[in-house]
Amino acid sequence: MISNRSFVFEPGSEESFDEMADLYNAVDFADHPDFAKISGDFFRSSYAVANIIPSRDVLHVRKKGGGIIASATSYMEDPEHCQQRIVLQVHPNFRGQGLGSMLLDRVLHRSRNAGARTVKCRVQSYRPESVYFAEKNGFVLDHSYVKMRLSLKSTIPTSQKREDVRI
Repeated sequence: MISNRSFVFEPGSEESFDEMADLYNAVDFADHPDFAKISGDFFRSSYAVANIIPSRDVLHVRKKGGGIIASATSYMEDPEHCQQRIVLQVHPNFRGQGLGSMLLDRVLHRSRNAGARTVKCRVQSYRPESVYFAEKNGFVLDHSYVKMRLSLKSTIPTSQKREDVRI
């Protein structure tokens, strides 16, 4: 456990899944266009599938005497190519204080020690400050995707009927 005057850095634990969900919900509620609240069970099951061990792969930042205000997860996503995936989250009320940078430094150090050659992260396009943060720290665009939807109440223009479009 690492501490400064206001914050405590500690490893994740199996008991912190509900608090992790609270942080996720606070982060995503602020600006996610398709926000859907999740529970600690989401982390419990998704971490099990990805073989993420909280005490090894997760680092939390707590406000002294309070809950989790930032978190970092790093795990080997593709062992064959020595590729790690990292996830950083900082509560909107605690951004701009260097917590993201401190967490990133720690997870990059862990990734190097784990033998990773590449580190990937997913940055949402509707968070320009997060894109800037990643670029400022040396990340480059590797891939992007477009999220699309179809309203079942609308009609498809005649010129674009399904028969005319082949994939």
